[in-house]
Amino acid sequence: MSKFRGDKWSNKSQLWWTGGRVGEKLTLDLPPFNGTVGIDVVLTIARDYGIVQLSLDEQPLGDPLDLFHADVVTTGVLSFPGIAVKGSKHTSTVHMVGINPQAKKSFMFVLDSLRVRQSDGTFVAGMPAPQPSSATTAQAEGFKPRSMDGRELNLDFESGTLADWTATGNAFDGQPIKGDTVALRWSGKWSQRRFLDWRLRASW
Repeated sequence: MSKFRGDKWSNKSQLWWTGGRVGEKLTLDLPPFNGTVGIDVVLTIARDYGIVQLSLDEQPLGDPLDLFHADVVTTGVLSFPGIAVKGSKHTSTVHMVGINPQAKKSFMFVLDSLRVRQSDGTFVAGMPAPQPSSATTAQAEGFKPRSMDGRELNLDFESGTLADWTATGNAFDGQPIKGDTVALRWSGKWSQRRFLDWRLRASW
């Protein structure tokens, strides 16, 4: 949403429902809560957005909302206080009920944010994000390959030696070398080395 300058959105992102039709519904699971709460929502309004009815556990939240607007902006915070609920599992539903005659008939809907306000004024915490597995985390952060006994392997020559390698033929004769051999061979270019000055060079 950063390309739209007429307003601001949460984290410059949104939940976007496209391809809807009159009579269709979008249902979202909410984090657990109970008692009497208030719902605060921020929606986007634009030329190709529909008329929707919001509800909490099938309880309508106010009247249907016409989301047609000449520009792409938000509704601001829409508050629905004093909603009594039963149990702790709840859903929020968006029911597409129509379209403004001036609107482009794309029947779009955008939810920028939804907050559940508890009776003490605090907000219900969101659902925790799924935690990546250790393998996924390691892949994202990067790791060095290891041998079967857990020892880090010297596969990138950063030690400046041939440790963990087996040299055959004459590819490594006269190695290691020091300095930037790229600059010696091509004027104005360099190897962009970031680690040790000593480098092993293979003749491919």
